[in-house]
Amino acid sequence: MPLDNRVVGGVISALWVVFFAYWTVRAFGNKRSVYRQSRRSRLFHLVIATGFIYPVLTIRQLRIPLQRTTAATQVTGIALCAAGIGVAIWGRGHVPGPPADGPDGDLPLPALR
Repeated sequence: MPLDNRVVGGVISALWVVFFAYWTVRAFGNKRSVYRQSRRSRLFHLVIATGFIYPVLTIRQLRIPLQRTTAATQVTGIALCAAGIGVAIWGRGHVPGPPADGPDGDLPLPALR
């Protein structure tokens, strides 16, 4: 017997709220970006992303169930969501930034043979 969809949705939504709150708080201590994206470019990317996400969330025919909904699949989905957000939070605090440029301005990549 599956769990209540509102409970499952609430747990996943709460995980995302925690993630976005953490990401926002951690963003204030960072250096400013060297590259500034223009407003036109930001708007373009926002429109493209919204154009893909909005229909999936609002058009019922696009919500195709790939697996039968059971308590096990719901708990697995919550666990995968929590694990992914946990890895993102862990990586934000433990993985260093982008690699430094090499002496010739390129990234220090090993030679391919």
